[in-house]
Amino acid sequence: MGTTRLAIGLIALTVLGFVHADDGFFGSGVETVYRYFADVRAESQVPEEYASQFGIKADLHVQSIDGSKVFFQFQDVSYQVSTGPLDTHEYSEAKFVKSPPESDALKQPFEVIYEGGMVKSVMTMDEPLWSKNIKKAVAALFQLDMPHLHYDKPNNFWSEEKSLFGKCTIGYTVIPKGPGYFDIMKMQEYKRCEKFPTRYFTNGEYEKCKYDHQEDSLLMGGTRYYKLSTEGGLKIKEIYAKSVAAAVPFNGASDDQSVLVRQNFTFVSAKPISEAINFTPVKEYEDLTYVIPSYYNEDGTMSDLSGGRVHFDKEVIMEKMHKSLEKLVHYMDEMKVVADPEKLNSQVIEPVTYYIGKLDAECLSHCFERYSKPKTTYEENLRGAFLEVTAQVGSKASVLFIRDLIVSHKIPDSLASEILRLVPLYVREPSTALAKEYEAILNVDMDSRVKKSAVLSVANMVSLTYKKVHDIETFNHFADMFFESFKTATKYGEKLNYLTAIVNLGDGKAFEYLMQVVEDHHISNHLRYVALWGTYDGGMKNPTKVYNLYWPIFINHEEPVEMRAAAMKLLLMTDESFDRFLSIFWYMQSEPSSQLYYYFYTGLESIHTTQHPCYKTAGHHAERFIRYAKPPTTEYLFTGDYYMDYMDPEHSIGGGSQFSWIGDAHTGAPSVFYYSMDGYFSGCSNEYFAVQIRLTGVAESVETQLLKVDREAIKMGDLTKILESLHIKPTHLEPFHVEIIFYTNLRIVETFYYDESNFMKLVDDIKGIGSSLQRDFKLRHHNVLYSTIHEYVQPTDMGLPAVWNMAVPYIQTLEGNFTHDTTGPRIARKNSMEYRYGRTGGHSLSFYNPFGGLWQGAHRTFVHMYTVPMHNHMSIDFAQKHFKFAMTRDEKEDLHLGLVYHVRTQVFATDHTSDDTLHGSCPTCSRFVTVHKAGREDRSFNVISHDCPQTGMTYKFDVFDCDQYEKPYELVALVEKMFETDHINADSGDIFGEFFMQVRRMHTFLGLSPKVGSCGMVFQVVPSTEYKVNQVEGVVQMTSEESKEGHDLSVFPGGKYTVRGTVTLKDDEKVYHTFDVNTFLEQSAGHVSQHFGFKVTHSAPKQKDYKICMDWESKYPEWPADHFAVRKAHDEEMTSKITMSWGESVDGKCPTDGSGFKAKFTATPAENDHEHGLAYPYSECAKDSESPVWKGKPYKPVTDACFHSALYSTLLRKFTGYAKYYNIPDEFFEMASTVYESLEDVIDVHEISGEGHHLTVEVSPTSEKHPGSGKTGVLKYDIEFDEDKPHVEFHFGWEGEEEEEHYLVDFEEDMAMWSSRFFFWRRLGYEMGFLSSCVVTPSTVLTLDNDTFHYHSSHCYTLSSADCSDHPKYAVFTKKVEGPYDVAVKFYAGGNYLEIVPDVDGHFHVKVNGEEVAGGLKNGYQYPEGEQFYDFKLWHKDGFVTLFSQLSRVMVEYTGHSVSVTVPAMYRGHSCGVCGNFNSDATFSERQEVSSSCPHGEEVGNYLGYRYTMVGEKCPEITEEMTKHVQCGEHH
Repeated sequence: MGTTRLAIGLIALTVLGFVHADDGFFGSGVETVYRYFADVRAESQVPEEYASQFGIKADLHVQSIDGSKVFFQFQDVSYQVSTGPLDTHEYSEAKFVKSPPESDALKQPFEVIYEGGMVKSVMTMDEPLWSKNIKKAVAALFQLDMPHLHYDKPNNFWSEEKSLFGKCTIGYTVIPKGPGYFDIMKMQEYKRCEKFPTRYFTNGEYEKCKYDHQEDSLLMGGTRYYKLSTEGGLKIKEIYAKSVAAAVPFNGASDDQSVLVRQNFTFVSAKPISEAINFTPVKEYEDLTYVIPSYYNEDGTMSDLSGGRVHFDKEVIMEKMHKSLEKLVHYMDEMKVVADPEKLNSQVIEPVTYYIGKLDAECLSHCFERYSKPKTTYEENLRGAFLEVTAQVGSKASVLFIRDLIVSHKIPDSLASEILRLVPLYVREPSTALAKEYEAILNVDMDSRVKKSAVLSVANMVSLTYKKVHDIETFNHFADMFFESFKTATKYGEKLNYLTAIVNLGDGKAFEYLMQVVEDHHISNHLRYVALWGTYDGGMKNPTKVYNLYWPIFINHEEPVEMRAAAMKLLLMTDESFDRFLSIFWYMQSEPSSQLYYYFYTGLESIHTTQHPCYKTAGHHAERFIRYAKPPTTEYLFTGDYYMDYMDPEHSIGGGSQFSWIGDAHTGAPSVFYYSMDGYFSGCSNEYFAVQIRLTGVAESVETQLLKVDREAIKMGDLTKILESLHIKPTHLEPFHVEIIFYTNLRIVETFYYDESNFMKLVDDIKGIGSSLQRDFKLRHHNVLYSTIHEYVQPTDMGLPAVWNMAVPYIQTLEGNFTHDTTGPRIARKNSMEYRYGRTGGHSLSFYNPFGGLWQGAHRTFVHMYTVPMHNHMSIDFAQKHFKFAMTRDEKEDLHLGLVYHVRTQVFATDHTSDDTLHGSCPTCSRFVTVHKAGREDRSFNVISHDCPQTGMTYKFDVFDCDQYEKPYELVALVEKMFETDHINADSGDIFGEFFMQVRRMHTFLGLSPKVGSCGMVFQVVPSTEYKVNQVEGVVQMTSEESKEGHDLSVFPGGKYTVRGTVTLKDDEKVYHTFDVNTFLEQSAGHVSQHFGFKVTHSAPKQKDYKICMDWESKYPEWPADHFAVRKAHDEEMTSKITMSWGESVDGKCPTDGSGFKAKFTATPAENDHEHGLAYPYSECAKDSESPVWKGKPYKPVTDACFHSALYSTLLRKFTGYAKYYNIPDEFFEMASTVYESLEDVIDVHEISGEGHHLTVEVSPTSEKHPGSGKTGVLKYDIEFDEDKPHVEFHFGWEGEEEEEHYLVDFEEDMAMWSSRFFFWRRLGYEMGFLSSCVVTPSTVLTLDNDTFHYHSSHCYTLSSADCSDHPKYAVFTKKVEGPYDVAVKFYAGGNYLEIVPDVDGHFHVKVNGEEVAGGLKNGYQYPEGEQFYDFKLWHKDGFVTLFSQLSRVMVEYTGHSVSVTVPAMYRGHSCGVCGNFNSDATFSERQEVSSSCPHGEEVGNYLGYRYTMVGEKCPEITEEMTKHVQCGEHH
């Protein structure tokens, strides 16, 4: 037993000694031969397995000199290549062919140095990079961690190895297989490799979102199996390596692509070296790490990822480029919507990009010479396409070529600006040297627009370079240069340009400069605003520093509202923590500016349901706070912050838009507007484009410079002097200022600026557009752009490059020919215009086959294309108030209106020239093979085809080249998904926003559907072959007649308005259809009653006339003289009746034997408890009525509570009525039933029964007979929009049926919106800030900003409200008088005034410019009389007087006890008087000043009254000195 143990021990020691010997696993002086076989394939697995395959066979000779130095050499190399259906478990049957001479470098020997069985270094001969990388891959397979290798029993251990992928962690599993044999399995953890070789480029600035997965790399996995023998020394008998690199885009819901690599080394022989491998190294030792070629060659051209396998002849490349460019331009000219996969998927942009990238600057100049002086439209398009694509190539040569073109002024200025925008965004490898060379474009005299584009282009180049190489010195040099230029520039446009350049830099010293600009109040607020937003990037890195910048601006009420809004948003964006949101939320709950609060509230409301992964944190916070935020008291049409977004969670793709604007503090009109559109996929968000517009002083400048208004002619001098006597400093209106900033990928690329100095240039530009419509002209615009590029490169296990590429280029063209002819009042035009858009993007995963010189891979394309044509002849005749028109479709030029989507997957093997290489190994293979599901021969079918006789067009919807759908009904699920709204956020209530997001989501969804395989859908509108309508003629006449009745009794005069017209559809020989239209609207004074009707008659040859008639009358109750009076519900009753009929017409009359209905309804407010004063606002109004200020007055108090009492008591909440139907076709009810069933899923609709729900409506009996086969019956309804539970009850009953059907519809919100007294549009004007009213009594003031204070009126006129700009248009004064009426009013409009003064007997005296008006208030009065454009007009009814001025657009309502002044938003921010300054702040500035110094709150109003009182004999208590100040202490 002991002898046996000793023998085993000796054997074990011998083996272990051999394993750890320096001879390694090849021995010393031994030549080992392996048979090598590799199979590489780029695959697409579904719906069928297809692959682009490459195989290699060779003998690998390995000569070991001393165990640590080993020489390798491939011999007898052959390869195969194939494309098509190929199962993963099958091997290609393509034949192996001898490797070509171009790949002989692989046969050169290479040396490997080992240490402990691990590769220490590799040395090769002078050979291309591709060959070196393959040899490194082979050496990496032939290594084992021998010091840690034990095989006496199964074991596992971790090791670190150098490999193609850097320094990696390797898991070893050792499995003994019997005496003298064992296996090893090595698992490589690719993600844990140090210095993993990759190369990644994208043309956009992307924000990674932590709430979603990232897809910016390939998924790697690999395993290596070793069979070893210990007989006669350790020997590797076989190596089998299998690895995969996979691209899984769109959350794995699209076509997965992978590169599978399988390699096998099988032991053939081992014998002493008979002939040593001849190895002459010329390079130093290298490690095993794969080397990815740099982007640029020495001449600035794009290096090829083949690693030197392909050699280019410049002349050949230039010629190929020219041919590819011509093909591209022809494609742009002929691009059409067709159901042809080959035409749709034409690769026309990529070859041009590829070939231009291979040309140096000199060759590019030679190419440009062909296009530099275009003589035809085609040559212009060639030049434009060449320059656009060159600007997006991204090679160093292309950048310097573009620079030289700009410097030498060889291209038009407009084209130069467009090219300069693109260049920096596509540079593949930014460097300090390249940025400095590019700077030369700043040192040349050029057009101002090109100069501005050049400044921004250089700034973008420097910014991208800084992010790549972080050269602080160079970066600061440019920041200093731009800031110095900003400081020394004298014109605003130049300052804006240099400031936006600093914004593009954004970091480091540029960030400090931007902060300086923001903090310097001597700089224009417009520039400070731009700089404030420019601090965002730096603020993300320095949140504490920008907090100290943003917060003081945010809380400073002296700052413009847009500055405060921007600071607030930046505070939230630079720190999305809950505490930051909470602190701003708490602050905003007491914010006095209703405009800023509305901006804040709309932002919360629109983002709280966001679907965008990048906004999830902000959305979660907003969702919490919106529950507790107080609703805004005032809505602003032109102020708000709105987010809209959509997501397709299945594909993890989506997008969004931000729509933000702030109204002008003076007028409420748009002042600052911002719109952006972004996209989201692969875990990143990218802003495609954005535009920011600032407008100020536009209305004033248009009035002054275009309309040439002579302000002095309006006699405003007296009013100006009066306001000056009150020591009122006029508020100067903002000067004309239009500023536009364009962004691409978060970078500013162009700015435009207009002020009063170049205002007429803008006018001339606009006039130029208008004048072009009065002459013949042509329009040609072609655009080629890569909107998205993602390119990711990494090695495969075999040493070949794997490239995952997503490129989305698109083409858009706009072409038009317009001719013009004028003869007297007749204008004739021939218009031919067509817009075409085509997007041919996709993603591919490919590898390079160095033996065949082929790129092989799998490519999935997403094609979207549409064309919008307009080809017609049109004539218009303006004679005799007739608008005559005629349009003729040109059959020869008329192209099809259409939209097409198509997706497909292909495997490919191509050298971009011929099939020779592929056919040499696989004669039946094609370079491009489409992946199709087996067994489908006919992959196309029609869904809809409809000929429309009215339009002469055929509407078609077809499915083509489709694997996934075989019948139309199979599209139902697709359509349902397409219209899903679950993942759309457009909660701002903007219908357009919801529609826009739905369209974008549908576009995205269709572009990716189906998930796998091929399918196309095309919608086309083409000229009908059956109905050849090609001409439309018509005439329209519009008339209006103002009613004389009641004209002087209402501010809303009545009248009658009619529109008559005829439209004829025909061809060259006959008339197909004629439509006669007659419409009228008749309104009484005050719009109390309205009568609307229309008749449409259709005539066609050999057919009876068909006519539709409708007549609708409605009547509102008369307004009470006291607008705030609360009446009984029946006193507010509104009635309406409508009659409608349609059918065949006899003698032009409305049909009597057709179908139709007669309906009547009554609307009243709901019964409420206002008479008892039990609830707000009635209880609060009752308290106001008992206050000393209002008690005993003959009208309701003019307070907010009483206004809402009147409003709520007049809201029409109850609608009852019936509709009598006759001869309604069954098809109509079938359609209604379908709609009802659809609504059941959207709103709460359910059937009710029981006596409690039964409603009886008496219908007057009728003797009318209505023959026909349709249904006749009655629809009765009872609608009540109760605040607590709004609902609608419907009751159906049909003639001949005893039972009725009852339905109830519930609503989530109060739906009442119409008032019998307060018209909807005026209420909306108040809510949106377009209108505001101030009410003044002898003791109280309700300001324009809805603030109330008390004061004691004097017997001298006090300024209530006025236009306090430098050119005032109105002023309203009030004073206290004695007698039954206690208030007098004086209303200035321009240089004239009207005064109403009651005497002690209660008689009113009316004066105009000091002259008594005969008749006083008994008759209406207008000044000047008989003119349509008047200074003021007076109406009197039941003791209430209304004054209105067309000059100032101001309305004054006077009762003798109060004065109400209603002003439009044009006076916002420059009003003055006790009514406040109308700036959205609840407490206006002067009241704040007085409040801060007055010890008693009730004194505040008194001193405000002093401030605005015109001193005189009747108020000696008020001195001249008192009117100059508002400091309370000065009057004690």
